[in-house]
Amino acid sequence: MVSRTDADTIQPIVLTENAQPGDTFLVAIRIQAGESNTKISASRLLITAPANRPNPGIFREEILAAQPMVAAFPDGRAEHEAILDAAVKSVDLNALDRGDQAAFDESLRKAQNKLQALTPWLKQFTIRVTETRTSIWRGCGHGRNGGGVRNTFRSAFGPDA
Repeated sequence: MVSRTDADTIQPIVLTENAQPGDTFLVAIRIQAGESNTKISASRLLITAPANRPNPGIFREEILAAQPMVAAFPDGRAEHEAILDAAVKSVDLNALDRGDQAAFDESLRKAQNKLQALTPWLKQFTIRVTETRTSIWRGCGHGRNGGGVRNTFRSAFGPDA
């Protein structure tokens, strides 16, 4: 038994410190539900990439953040969608099926480089998150937004983003 818990004390469980391509894990769950109806409504698998490798989770977040911005503004939409599409398609998921981690990592680096083409366009926006709403302003160099976005993305767009 790895853990016995209830909904108030759920803690992450580390399955391995060093997963290798091809490793498999079997996770079994036993629910003591008594006579009430019980279901598992969600589960989450978190994979933390080592610092010396590209992080596919961050790349995913970058794509998900850029997609609504591209969709919201018709100016240059076709070009921006093409950049997003090329970046996503350049990730070699078949390399994972082959167990070729190096090829996957290289494809992810190339995808992140392709996505960098959107950086100048994305820098014109400021995203303000408050308790009640999220607002997006077009950067114009003055006013409430302070002159554009800094740190739009956390990694692939580099420290100058």
